[in-house]
Amino acid sequence: MKKFVRRSDTMAILGFAPATRDLAPWNNPKIDLFGMNEETKFSWWKQDEDKIQGWFQFHSRESFMRPDNHNDPHHADWLRKKHPYPIFMQEVHEDIPSSIRFPIEDVRKEFGTYWRSSIAYVIAWAYLQGYKRIELYGFEMASDSEYWGQRANTCYIIAKAMAKGMDVYVPPTSKLLTGIRYAYENNLVGARQDLETNLTRVANDRNKIETELQAFMGEYKLFEELGKTYPEFLIEKDRVAKELKRHEQLIYLMNGRAQGVSLAMKMFDTFSILEEESHEVEDYE
Repeated sequence: MKKFVRRSDTMAILGFAPATRDLAPWNNPKIDLFGMNEETKFSWWKQDEDKIQGWFQFHSRESFMRPDNHNDPHHADWLRKKHPYPIFMQEVHEDIPSSIRFPIEDVRKEFGTYWRSSIAYVIAWAYLQGYKRIELYGFEMASDSEYWGQRANTCYIIAKAMAKGMDVYVPPTSKLLTGIRYAYENNLVGARQDLETNLTRVANDRNKIETELQAFMGEYKLFEELGKTYPEFLIEKDRVAKELKRHEQLIYLMNGRAQGVSLAMKMFDTFSILEEESHEVEDYE
């Protein structure tokens, strides 16, 4: 079984996102470069086999051995080959000669129990291996619908590694550690919060009106019964009938207002996502 030996103080890890992956220090003898998953299958992968320092495949055996792998249907065959570098996995597999068990207990002991992404594991592992610097290429995680949990966890582990003295480099064009400066660059967040407050206020007002409507309905039935015996109560019945009609109209208006605010929130969220993802990224782990 291939043992890992660090050759440099600097490590680079490659992800799939095209925005920054081509900036990687390909075949740089001063940097230990690592890959993950099915990256060697793609034409953009430029590192020579004998210059790869290590590999990461954290997924379950059921996942990486599946014949319908959309990235590489032959990934299982590639794993079964002998490579001049270790492949870090959840467990050692007899039919994967380069496999090494990833020291999950060590990274959890050093960095805690919050793990939502492959790159977070890699950063923590790099610190434990003694790397003084790690460079991240091909990691964007810009899609909130798919990567919001992974992005938050990655940023968290990056911060912990930096606090421990590790230099973490992310290309300036990456979206991984970027975002709108809250309250300074625009007021989108404040506007979204105003919409939420407005919707809550509408719901509270509608509930109040519905409660009053129920009370007027009770009064109407009472005056209707009394009017059968005492005609003078029919005047009160007509008054209450007007209030019932007015409250029904108010509820109708409140429902329309709530729908309008909800629609505005959906449009706002769509705009925010489009602004955040102004360029398409392909980011797969």
